[in-house]
Amino acid sequence: MGIINFVKQGVQEMCIARPDAMKNLLVYKHPDETIPWKAFLTVAADECAVFFKDGRVQGVVQPGRVNLDSNNIPFLSNLIDKFTGGNVLKSWVFFITLKPIYDVPVGGALGMMEDPLLGEAVEPRFFGKIAVQIVRRFAHPKYGKMMNRKVRLHAHDESNEAHIGDTVEIMSSRPLSKTKHWRLVRIVAKGPGE
Repeated sequence: MGIINFVKQGVQEMCIARPDAMKNLLVYKHPDETIPWKAFLTVAADECAVFFKDGRVQGVVQPGRVNLDSNNIPFLSNLIDKFTGGNVLKSWVFFITLKPIYDVPVGGALGMMEDPLLGEAVEPRFFGKIAVQIVRRFAHPKYGKMMNRKVRLHAHDESNEAHIGDTVEIMSSRPLSKTKHWRLVRIVAKGPGE
């Protein structure tokens, strides 16, 4: 069994493709950063393969089966690892689905994440979208007790200038998405964190 497993592992290293169990994902990242020179890359008809190195896109491979050689794909010469004598490509490969996938919920809170550059906890936000909370205070009609009613609206912030805690002015606009029907006019007052 040891020889068969060794051959199987060698074949898996030389053939790079998205596993069938991962076909339902929008983006799949190949688990190994090192890719053998002249390995075969199989890209399905409904996806593309994107090569990343040092946080930048180095190139895109369209659907089909290609031999990873700089004669076939010119941008691969930028990915050669010099320490291995040119036998290994050093790059992350992402398989991105191009077909439309319906009924996938997007948006919502992402939670706190660690900023890799600063090392501090930050809360990521969607660019171009802010949530505005309107608090309405009124006296209860029968008992006279002061009550609060809160309404949350989603507004478009084109220049990403609004932050948490800011007091803003918004105006109605055409529907920009399923929940976004408002547009940011101006920031009335900066929040306490600014």
